[in-house]
Amino acid sequence: MIAQIEQHIKQGHYDQALSLLPALEQTFADHAEMRWAIRTLQRDLESHNHNTLDTLQGLKQVLVG
Repeated sequence: MIAQIEQHIKQGHYDQALSLLPALEQTFADHAEMRWAIRTLQRDLESHNHNTLDTLQGLKQVLVG
């Protein structure tokens, strides 16, 4: 799912990437740090922030630990 989000971001399809976030957040509902990273990514996507890929990389780092 994270790879799909990344592809959407690279293609500039922010709304499609946003549509995947609820399922990702549900998956990590019990992980506070991941929820925070997902919400940060959501804000970046909503504002079409040019640093969105960096935020996604941060989310991946939280996931890997």
